[in-house]
Amino acid sequence: NLVLNAIKYSADDSVVKVSWSQRDGSCYLTVRDEGIGVDASNIPRLTERFFRVEDSRSASSGGGTGLGLAIVKHVAASHGARLQIESKLGRGSSFSLVFPVPGTVSTRPRVSASVA
Repeated sequence: NLVLNAIKYSADDSVVKVSWSQRDGSCYLTVRDEGIGVDASNIPRLTERFFRVEDSRSASSGGGTGLGLAIVKHVAASHGARLQIESKLGRGSSFSLVFPVPGTVSTRPRVSASVA
């Protein structure tokens, strides 16, 4: 979803970069584009179900349903990760899945069972 969105909202001749890095105790899977970007006021709502920045990006005009980033956020959370979004209008966006480094403390609940 992140790669497809980057391509969809970028010009045909622009670059989409996908990278994997480790820093600050986390692993980052990052998708960067040189696309249309998102106004800072809309970034907190991007992962809400059915939220679309504007009608011109709706499903009927080739945009999406507003579910993609909500799904990405929930799948990331199920793996102990979070979605980090940075964007500037007219300059592009960066979407990163931030995973804890294996062996570090996870915020995911642990399931345990005991047999008496």
